[in-house]
Amino acid sequence: MVRIVICDDEKEAVTLHEEIIKDSLQSCGIGYEITTYTYSSNLLSDITEDGFFYDLLLLDIEMPDVTGMELAGKIKPFLPNIKVIFITSHIEYAIDAFELSIFRYVPKNDFEKRLKTAVADAAKLIELEAGKEYIIQTAGRMEKMMENGCKAVPVITEGELKTTKKDVDLHGWGLKSVRTTAERYDGIVETEYGGCRFCTVVTLSYEPVRAE
Repeated sequence: MVRIVICDDEKEAVTLHEEIIKDSLQSCGIGYEITTYTYSSNLLSDITEDGFFYDLLLLDIEMPDVTGMELAGKIKPFLPNIKVIFITSHIEYAIDAFELSIFRYVPKNDFEKRLKTAVADAAKLIELEAGKEYIIQTAGRMEKMMENGCKAVPVITEGELKTTKKDVDLHGWGLKSVRTTAERYDGIVETEYGGCRFCTVVTLSYEPVRAE
């Protein structure tokens, strides 16, 4: 799931942006959660003081309270990996915000089509980057958890997730080879699905090696 926040001092703009985002991500089959703000200072305090987390930030640069440029700069230290999309009628801001690593600038005179594309591109990148592996190792046991996103609900047969590398909507985990390897070491492979995420946990047991 991609967590998105929209901040614009105009309520009509917030509503329109939200509709475009929903249409864009629904057509991509990407799960999302949208939060909206009309006061940039409220968003800033929620992130910097209360620890709110978001993956994608959609900002209007010209806001009277805290400008979009200032807001992005203050948020980055708390959410360094957040993707920021600026909506502006002044593209020259791109030079001033070079150090902020802005994901995309969307001009207001052509924002509807470009915003839909920008949001889809950002969400796909966020899901791609979300694919992670975690390894927990103790004496006699190693546990590896792999997580990644998918666009469609997978097929479940006899309690097991079925994935394929041929279907573009499902992420190919190569679970067959994982299970084969795990069986050699009396391992266990557990899989589950939820919130557009595959989660695979592999547990291997072995005799600990003592140092001489």
